[in-house]
Amino acid sequence: MADIQSTIAENNKVKAENVKLKQALEEYEARFTNLEQRDKEKTNLIAKLDDDIKEIKQSSTNTNILQK
Repeated sequence: MADIQSTIAENNKVKAENVKLKQALEEYEARFTNLEQRDKEKTNLIAKLDDDIKEIKQSSTNTNILQK
């Protein structure tokens, strides 16, 4: 009888730990998703900045040609 109670107590501890681990996993998944989204946003901003730089350089080149 004591062995069964001990097993039940251990099982309850394992279940409680499992709940904690599942919660931690959900939190990490949410953080990872957030980081992925921010990375995509930064990548898009960098691409836009690259396009803007190319445009400015082209405009500067055209202005220099016209001034000569």
